[in-house]
Amino acid sequence: MEKRTNDPSFQSSLESILRLVTDLVICYKHNVEKELRACGRSRLARLVDQLPLSNAKQLKQLSINDLPTANHALALAAASSSILDAKEHHFSSASENADVALIMLGLPLGQPLLDFIGLLQRNSVIHHLPASQSTGDVSFCTNEAERVNEEIRNMAEPCAEVTEAHFSDAHFSEFFKHDKPVVIRQLAAAWPAVRKWINPLYLKNSYGHRIVPVEYSIPGAPIKERFASLAEVIDMMTRQSHTTENVYMAQHPLLDYIPALRKDISQPHYMKAAGKDTADLVNLWMGSAGTGTKLHFDSADNILVQLVGRKKLVLIDPKQSHLLYPTSSGANISTVDVENPDHTKFPRFCEARGMTVYLEPGDALYMPAHYWHWVRAISSSMSINFWF
Repeated sequence: MEKRTNDPSFQSSLESILRLVTDLVICYKHNVEKELRACGRSRLARLVDQLPLSNAKQLKQLSINDLPTANHALALAAASSSILDAKEHHFSSASENADVALIMLGLPLGQPLLDFIGLLQRNSVIHHLPASQSTGDVSFCTNEAERVNEEIRNMAEPCAEVTEAHFSDAHFSEFFKHDKPVVIRQLAAAWPAVRKWINPLYLKNSYGHRIVPVEYSIPGAPIKERFASLAEVIDMMTRQSHTTENVYMAQHPLLDYIPALRKDISQPHYMKAAGKDTADLVNLWMGSAGTGTKLHFDSADNILVQLVGRKKLVLIDPKQSHLLYPTSSGANISTVDVENPDHTKFPRFCEARGMTVYLEPGDALYMPAHYWHWVRAISSSMSINFWF
């Protein structure tokens, strides 16, 4: 059992927030139970009906497929477990379960869970890393992924490139208006995230206990998805030379779940030239060398900012979509492996022409909506993107 706190103010706040989390579980579970019964998942429905009682841990241990309602049941189980753990003063476990539920439920529905996690952190009742694990000469792995610097056939056309000091909103408007990508060097050079996040301990010591969704991969094996602590992810990014396993936290709105990190990031001012004061979605991407995304496009305009490490991208104009073999008509994902294309299976891809871009810390890339792009981390990497 963790150390109890006798602060009356903390106890009062804890009881108040736990009531809100309990109300969230009770109000949400009825719809989930009804949907589970309609899907023939009666056993899950019975367990959900009894939440937030002690069977929450039993529900979490069940093997459940990707049925959306079943995932909602797991979210409710995690939220219920956080309540039980907090009542027993197991605050680290309570925080972890609340994080899992928050990720699965999202915001604003999961706001009580975010408030709960914030209360635990502010009152220092969450177990942190021992000092012996939190200090020392640690740095992110700079070993480059195999073959990532090799030129990809027909993808070496130049992309427009400018420096932040010599670029204006008026200049950006021209690229935006004509749907042309542009690299903006040193856009984020002065951001605290670029200066501070390069030190793994900056994030690990303050937020290492927070839970994030990740993909684990080993060459030749299927990708596995699970939840992990931010400390685990950072540890893998610092010792990559000693393992063949890759870790990737992709497209995660970490700033929403750790609001204190917003002070380290700025909204790119160029979005105002497109009529937007703020981004519609902001996601963080972090992982070891070699991680990335297949050739695809997004339906929103995008500014990708490199914070730590190096990243390589291939960009292909949407006018060439007929050469890229999307998974189905109108789909946004290509079936072609850009690095190792099968020209027998995808003969038209030989005709495609693209641009290769390399991003260093502080650099940014504007990608118009529907512009095809393939992404690969050259070294351990952190990036943030702004869809607008």
